[in-house]
Amino acid sequence: ETTGFVGKMCYHPVVSPWLDGHPGRLSIGTTLNVVLHEPAAFLRELFFAAREMNDTAPRLGVRAEGDPAPPGRRAVTQLWSLLKNGTFPRGAALFVALGLFAVASAAGLRAGTPLRQLSLVGLLATAAIPVDMTVAILGAGTADVKRHMLTANLLFDLALIAFCTMVVLRVVRVAGPARAGETGPPVSS
Repeated sequence: ETTGFVGKMCYHPVVSPWLDGHPGRLSIGTTLNVVLHEPAAFLRELFFAAREMNDTAPRLGVRAEGDPAPPGRRAVTQLWSLLKNGTFPRGAALFVALGLFAVASAAGLRAGTPLRQLSLVGLLATAAIPVDMTVAILGAGTADVKRHMLTANLLFDLALIAFCTMVVLRVVRVAGPARAGETGPPVSS
């Protein structure tokens, strides 16, 4: 009786009246039951969400008639969104990047204090991304997933910044002692 609802959001004109008439049919238990018995469907939605990650380019949105168009100048946030949309990983590459972030962050937990603290931030942000993606999927499926994953996108930015900073700190730490021993060109007398 509900097979026609697959892939439709709960506010769909056909689904919503049925849900109103059967309030006990949609629950956390029902959702978890579906995830446990249909893991492939959950994984498909997770990869759908991963393909939609890092696309935070500003949209024109809905404007009332007569409202002025948004300004044509480029703000820093728009440039960052365009960079994310054009170069940051999506789909399977996103999970590879998250694995790399997690390994680098876990390795940094054994380092000195500044790197350890940064590694902890990177590890927490990296771990929270798939959790937020899962919450977005379980909450609304694939409907409006880009908007629902704003937190995951912000967490990815934080994890990426932490990762890049950890790499720079390690390079500086490795290159630092080598430079300290250098005396420069010989001075002639």
